[in-house]
Amino acid sequence: QWNPAKIYDWLKCNIQSEWYWGVQKGAEETLRQKSGNDADQACLFVALLRASGYPSRYVRGTMEFFPNLAKAKELIGIENEQDLLSFFRKAGIPAKTVIAGGKIQNIQIEHIWVESQIPYANYRGAVIDTHGKTWLGLDTHIKNAGYKIKTSKPWPETLDIRNIRDQYLAQNQTQDPIGFLQGYINAWLDQNQPGTTYQDLLETRTLVPDIMKIVPASMQISQIAITHEYADLPDELIHQIRFKAYRGQEIFFNTVLPAWKLSNNKVTLTYEPETIEDQGIINSFGGLDNTPAYLVRLRPVIKVNGERVIIGEAGLPMGSEYVLDLELVSPNGTEKISNTQIMGNLVILGIVSQQAITPQELPSEEQDAEYLLHKEAMHYIDRWNRAEEELGSLLKLAVLRPIPTLVTLGGVIEVDFLLNQPHRFNFKGIFMDADLRAVELVPDSSPLSPNSSFILDPSSFMRLSSLHGSVLEHKVIEEDFGIECISTAKLFGFLNSQPANPQPINITRTNIATILPTLAQPQNIKDAITNAVNQGFTVRVPQTELTYEDWTGTGYIVERLKTGEAGYMLSGQIAGGMTALSGSKWTGDYWIKVSNPFLPIIPNPFPSAAYTIKKIKANDFQHGVVGKKLKNKLQVMVRDKNEKPVLLAKVIFTIRAGGGKFSNGGQTYTAYTW
Repeated sequence: QWNPAKIYDWLKCNIQSEWYWGVQKGAEETLRQKSGNDADQACLFVALLRASGYPSRYVRGTMEFFPNLAKAKELIGIENEQDLLSFFRKAGIPAKTVIAGGKIQNIQIEHIWVESQIPYANYRGAVIDTHGKTWLGLDTHIKNAGYKIKTSKPWPETLDIRNIRDQYLAQNQTQDPIGFLQGYINAWLDQNQPGTTYQDLLETRTLVPDIMKIVPASMQISQIAITHEYADLPDELIHQIRFKAYRGQEIFFNTVLPAWKLSNNKVTLTYEPETIEDQGIINSFGGLDNTPAYLVRLRPVIKVNGERVIIGEAGLPMGSEYVLDLELVSPNGTEKISNTQIMGNLVILGIVSQQAITPQELPSEEQDAEYLLHKEAMHYIDRWNRAEEELGSLLKLAVLRPIPTLVTLGGVIEVDFLLNQPHRFNFKGIFMDADLRAVELVPDSSPLSPNSSFILDPSSFMRLSSLHGSVLEHKVIEEDFGIECISTAKLFGFLNSQPANPQPINITRTNIATILPTLAQPQNIKDAITNAVNQGFTVRVPQTELTYEDWTGTGYIVERLKTGEAGYMLSGQIAGGMTALSGSKWTGDYWIKVSNPFLPIIPNPFPSAAYTIKKIKANDFQHGVVGKKLKNKLQVMVRDKNEKPVLLAKVIFTIRAGGGKFSNGGQTYTAYTW
C-alpha cells in the first residue's frame, strides 16, 4: 500500500534476524528467505521505500544495545558477557565492550540501518497526511519486542553423547545421524528419566509480533556514531565470489560476481564451441553429447538461471583438464577453493547465503540435467542446515554462518587418451562435493555441572554435523533418484559391519612412519594422508581399497580431535559422495538426462511418438578395411512432430548392398534410441 509505517511493521514481524557482517543476500534474496542481517534487511527496506516513492539512504555507524546489555542477551539468547562478545566477533561483526566499574556494561557493534524522508509531522508515517516530511532513522534488524522462548528441560548429568559418531559408524545405518541421536537419547531417557523425551531437551525461539501502525520517533538502539552514509552499499560490505578458470598461464576468465546474485540460483559451469567450425562439427553429430572428444574445442561458460554471465576468452580440446578457482571474498577476508575440471563436464555450483530454498517442482519431462543437479544441491544444503539448527538447539549452542556455503555436483568422467590427447569422453555417474561450509559456534548457557560440561564443548556438535553432512552426500541422491550411492560415512559403516574386513586404522604423527607403508592404498591417497597428518590432523583410513556395488575406491576421515572438525574424503579428493551403480542399473530416465546434459531440449519419453528419422552425417560414408570394424558407429536421430528427440524408439539397421556384417554377425541390427 506504499505506506512506510506498514512496510516497517511488516519487516519487523516477518523477516527473521540473522547475524553476520556485510551483504550476502540483497533485497530480493532477503525477501525470498524471509531472513537477513542488518545490511540485508536494510537492502530490502530501502528497496520497498524507494519503490513507494520515499527517498532513502543507508547509514553505517556504531551502536550500543538499549537500554543496556540485557537487551542483547534477550535478542541473542546468550547470558555470558564474554560469550556474547565472542558471538559478534565470530559472526564477523566489529565489536568491543563498554567497561564501567570493572564490569562489561554494554557492547558496541558496527551496524547498518536506514534513513528515509517520510511524512511524519501529523500522523507519524501513516500516509494520512503527506505534509511535514522529515528524515528519520529506522532499523528492523533489532527486534524490540524480542522472542518467546520455549525453554528446554535441564540436560541429564549422566547422558553422554560424545561417542555417538563412532556408534553410528560401527554398522550400516538407514537413519541419518540426527534420527539415530534422537533414538539413542529417547531410549536413555525411557530407562533413566521416564517422562522426559528428546523434544523436551530442545529450546526454541519464536519472534513476538510488534505492530505499531506508526513510525517511531526514535530508534530502538543507542547511536554512538555515524561513520558513513550511502546511496548504495559499497563493494567493501558486499560478499563476492571470484571465478577464475585457467590452465598454466592461460586464463579463460577471471570475473567477480556478488553473492546475492548467485545465492539459491542455478549457477552452472557449462561449455560452448570455441569457434564456428567447432559448432559445425557438433551440429553434424547431432549435438555435443554425441560428438567425439578429439574433434572439438570448447570454452567454459558460467550461467546463472540460464543466462550467460561469464564467457571464456579461449578454450581447450574437449576432455582436457583445467583449474577453476572460486574465491569467496567477504568484508573480513577471502576463502579460496580450487578444483580440477574437465572441459565438457557440466557442473552445478550450489551457492547459498544462509538459508537454502529448494526450486519449484517441475513436471518430469521438463527436468533437465541442470535442474536435477541444482535441486539436489539445494536439498543437500537445506537438510544439513536443519540438522545443525536442531543440534544447536539440543546442545545449547548458537550457530553462525559468517560466509556463504558452496557445494558442487557434476559428472564423474573418465577420459581416454590417445597420443596424450583426449580421445573419448565416458560418463560414469555423478558426484556431490561439499567444497566450503564455515560454521562458528558459541555456547548460549552455562555448564549445568562439571559432569555435564561437555555439552558446551563445540566438538560434539562438529563431530555430529560433519558426520551428518557426509551421510547426506549419499542419502539425498539415493532418496531422490532411487539409486545406490557411496559416501565416506557409508563406506565406514559398510566396512565396520563386516567383521571379516580389516578394521580402519588411526594415523597420527607418532605412527605414520610405521603404519602408512603397510597400507594397500594408492600413492595419491598416501600422499594426501601424509599432508593431513603433517598439519596436525588425525586420519582414520581403511587398510585396503573397497568395492561397493560398481564402485571401487577408498575413503578416509581427516579430523582435529580437539575441535571435532572433520573432512570426509573419497577417492579423487572428493569431500562428498557419488553414485555407485553403472548406468544400466539406474531407475527412471535420470541416467539419460544427466549423462546427456547438453541436449537442447528434453527428450520425449514415449517411443510411439516417433515421427522422423535422420542420419548423423558425420558417421556416414565411412571407409574401412574388410573384416574390421568401422571407426565410428552408424547413428540416427529420431524425433517427434515437435522436433524433440524420442527415447527408446526402435530402429532397425539393414545392409542392402555391398556385403558386410553388423557386430552381431547378421545383415540386420536392432537398436533403441537414448
